[in-house]
Amino acid sequence: MDMTMAQIQHFLDIVNWGGFSAAASETFISQSSLSKQIKSLESELNVQLFDRTNNKIALTPGGTAFLEYARKLNNTYKAMLQDMEQYSSAKKTISMGILPLEQGYRLLERLTSYQVAMERVQVNITEDNQGKLIPLLDHGKLDFAVVRMDELDPEVYEFHPI
Repeated sequence: MDMTMAQIQHFLDIVNWGGFSAAASETFISQSSLSKQIKSLESELNVQLFDRTNNKIALTPGGTAFLEYARKLNNTYKAMLQDMEQYSSAKKTISMGILPLEQGYRLLERLTSYQVAMERVQVNITEDNQGKLIPLLDHGKLDFAVVRMDELDPEVYEFHPI
């Protein structure tokens, strides 16, 4: 079996979060799945990466050596993805809703200039009243909406004043 970037990221997550349980919780995967990935990685490397005695997690000398390589690989991988994005023909789409207000027109001007600067980003704008924008937001038709906060439930929506 070949080592994967996911296994390397799991290894780094365990180190960064201080253990299997915390890493599993923070990355939304099961602890057993995380353990299996690390065991597979250790098997491929033929090196034990973690000392699992006394209910504490610690890097073995081999794990410490691997950590340096894992960080370099991860940084290189992220840089590669970022660099390759310039060659991608895929456009990202942002869908937003906006109220027909004067402030909204200023925001539209800014978004238009942003879209010109970021040619691989398509901004779709729906201008309508709040009663129509909120259902679109609720059903995932909009990524976000610029609306009045006083009519919304703070338990349901995340607010960012502009």
